[in-house]
Amino acid sequence: MAFHLRVAQWSQVKQLKNPSIVNARDDMLPRVLCIFITLFFVGCNVAFAKPKHTNYNPLRLRTLLLNVDKNFPQIKIARLRIQQTKGELTRSLGSFDPSLSTETRSSPIGGYVSEYVDSSINVPTLMNGLQFFGGYRNGQGDWPVYWQNYLTNSKGEYRAGFSLPIFRNRQIDKQRTDLWTQAKRIAVNKRELGVTKLTVFQGAITAYWQWIQAGRQYKAFCRLLSLANKRQKAINISMQAGAMSQLVMVENKQQIMQRKQLVNQSKMVLKQTARNLSIYYRDTNGRPIIPTIHQLPKDESGSEKKYISNAQVIENINKHPGLRRLDEYAKIVKLNRDLAKNDLEPLLDISASTSKQYGINGYPLLLPQAALIGINFKFPMFQREAKGRLIAANSELKQVLNEKRLLYDQLKIRLSNLLIAKDTLKKQLTYIRQELKFASQVAHGENSKFYAGDSSLFLVNQREQTVTQVELNLIAADISLAQTISTIDFFISTNALKTPTVIEKSKTHTIFPLPFKMRDKLNI
Repeated sequence: MAFHLRVAQWSQVKQLKNPSIVNARDDMLPRVLCIFITLFFVGCNVAFAKPKHTNYNPLRLRTLLLNVDKNFPQIKIARLRIQQTKGELTRSLGSFDPSLSTETRSSPIGGYVSEYVDSSINVPTLMNGLQFFGGYRNGQGDWPVYWQNYLTNSKGEYRAGFSLPIFRNRQIDKQRTDLWTQAKRIAVNKRELGVTKLTVFQGAITAYWQWIQAGRQYKAFCRLLSLANKRQKAINISMQAGAMSQLVMVENKQQIMQRKQLVNQSKMVLKQTARNLSIYYRDTNGRPIIPTIHQLPKDESGSEKKYISNAQVIENINKHPGLRRLDEYAKIVKLNRDLAKNDLEPLLDISASTSKQYGINGYPLLLPQAALIGINFKFPMFQREAKGRLIAANSELKQVLNEKRLLYDQLKIRLSNLLIAKDTLKKQLTYIRQELKFASQVAHGENSKFYAGDSSLFLVNQREQTVTQVELNLIAADISLAQTISTIDFFISTNALKTPTVIEKSKTHTIFPLPFKMRDKLNI
């Protein structure tokens, strides 16, 4: 019934425009029926056509970021720096390796024929600067009076003892400072790795969503071109039936050329964004991979992402690796400060040892077991070198604290702006969807009027372009929301790759298990 009403309405309009058609109405109606039947079958052919088979392998953001975490060169470099620092830590541990030394001397000819050997072992520890030592010596032959200390009994002399600092070098010394500094540098480099990941992830997120946006814009312009192409087929049929003029056909071809330009430009942008994304998307050998159009996800949307409460995100700013890196570096500065304070203390070392000789033919007074206690005292007068290092360390510590305060404020403002943008874009999407709904209704109505002969191709084109522009606005807002949410997810940490939310309780990891648990005794 509606179909016949539309035919009658169209016939009435043509009668008003050209009265001569009244006489040929009976001949025109079959042509009009033929046009609408043809349009019907063309529409059915398009609607029920089978899509071409493509290898759909969408590139998800999570897949991209996992790839970046594994293959991006800058992240690899950050991991190698951690390994480099671990090597420096092993080097520092060498200061506490036991050392074994042997000294020999022999005088086979001359007035005093003698032989002497002295072996000693030294074992430094991390416990309050305590050192253990021991040794064995054996001196045989004839010795002058002034070298009688080299003479031992036939089986030699065994000795053992220890030394302990009282003031300076007790809680901290140069060797332990170097060791703990390298351990803290590992922690600093781990935080630096976290900062590098977040920085690289932000770039990858931006490149990814720009690629997604370019792909959607390309598809939107392709749909706009498809509308003009379908209309061209209908216009050609109408011209053959004498229902439309050639000017309408030329005007529609002009619109097709304009829309082909838009498709061509959007395709260029899509290729460019794909190559920009290849900077982050790499294979196992580190070579860039250019994603194809078939890898564009069909369901990536900012409105479908899970939201995290703003309060939870703000509370976790202190977990940002940039702030934690400054905390670890401040501990290194405190170590240098404590070492400078240590060097201001007087040097007072106590040593104790015991020795015993075995055998015969030695010096008689050395036969029994002997004990030795010694004190080493040193007090520098001005100590300007240590005072200067203390002033420098205190100043550097204040610099680090001020830098941390500034970084915290910057991160908080950036995060607050992201949260504001997220809430605003959610509302913006609602408004644009409503606008798209109304614009589509207007375009559909204008298109119906055109085929009924009550509108012009110019107005139809305007309505379709308006719908496309609103659709582009919707794409831009949706991509902006998705990019904002992704940026928030990876603003504080990379835990979102492992868990569905940003919030995760931090775990305490021991950077290096120092012997005797001495690192717990430092107030850092």
